Amino acid sequence: MRILLASFWALPFAGGIWTYVKQIKSAWEQAGHEVEILAKHPDERSFYLVRQGDKLLRRSLRPRISRRVDRFYEEREISLEPVVRRFEIDRYSMETAALHFGIEHYDLLHAQDVISARALQRVKSAHTPLITTIHGALPKEFQLHGKIEDPSGPLWHYLLAQDFLGATAGDMTITPSRWLHTFYTEEVGVPNERLTVIPYGLDLAEFARQTESAPSATAPSDKKVLICPARFDRVKGHTDLLDALARLRERNSDFVCWLVGDGYLRSELEQRCEELNLREHVQFLGVRQDVPALLKQADIFVLPSLQDNLPFAVMEAQLAGKTVVTTDAGGLKEMIEHGKTGLLSPAGRSDLLFENLAQALTDETLSASLSRYAEEWGREKWALNRMVERTEEVYHQALHKFQKEGGKT
Repeated sequence: MRILLASFWALPFAGGIWTYVKQIKSAWEQAGHEVEILAKHPDERSFYLVRQGDKLLRRSLRPRISRRVDRFYEEREISLEPVVRRFEIDRYSMETAALHFGIEHYDLLHAQDVISARALQRVKSAHTPLITTIHGALPKEFQLHGKIEDPSGPLWHYLLAQDFLGATAGDMTITPSRWLHTFYTEEVGVPNERLTVIPYGLDLAEFARQTESAPSATAPSDKKVLICPARFDRVKGHTDLLDALARLRERNSDFVCWLVGDGYLRSELEQRCEELNLREHVQFLGVRQDVPALLKQADIFVLPSLQDNLPFAVMEAQLAGKTVVTTDAGGLKEMIEHGKTGLLSPAGRSDLLFENLAQALTDETLSASLSRYAEEWGREKWALNRMVERTEEVYHQALHKFQKEGGKT
């Protein structure tokens, strides 16, 4: 069987979507299927097929598509916000790229977001199954970034409509968390029967192997190490973490916090560290390929997210047997039982995040218990084969539907 995995966002990319796509691709290839990926190139200049390397420059598409989009809405006297116009042009560009590369050659399409799902649905054969996995709630992220001031305004309604059309474009839509499932049923209005929850998974043996590799940073012998592996984005809540660390320094100064990752907020976060006098307690390690090995050296894992789905970083921390301190944002409540497998605080409450960090640092008996139960939970919950088997069931259901209807497989 020939399978096309599609993403509107750039791949490869340091994030959960790429981890998921790599795992799905590897699993299907090991099962004897042929798998290709259609996505934006990391340089954002083209759409491309990752395995074959074929590219289609976005600049070759945008002028003509822009004119058609502008004419369409002008004739209807509809004024588009710039972000809406950009989304419309980019979606039509992806549709054109899909036609250019020839998606009719694939037996099953698996989109990784609502935008690519809608694009593929509009140009695919009527007999080709389409599955969608949604990895986040874009309208919620726009709110956190301050791009939506009026939750009843046109941009919010456009994003909800985009989510609805994308989530209902295919034969079945997968959400990794119950939180995301609830968002799409209650706020977007997607029928419950169109959605199924399949949590992420990790290759436990491969992760264990990676923890044994030589790390790129060495933990100081005289300090406890906190680690926060997350891109520098508003939704990850780094500002709350720095505020909590400033309070922690006043009570307990024998710690260092490793910030692993990068992003547009880096200079702002570095400046905030200066303002809070955290230079000796916070280290910016940048993007690293050895996070499992770094986790092994750390004492406490912290993730101060304001919004999150089902972050792989938490899964890795649990499998590494670390004390997990995080928030109740999004699907995190499904990953952590407060006081048993980690410590939770309300998203956005740096004061309560500080209290949990202080408790994790000083109460060694509690930390040991949290770490032990977190690892047990992780090994039971996050085995990759569970995710792969359940996803395969969804694939077969979609293929069987088209077999019954006389479509191709």
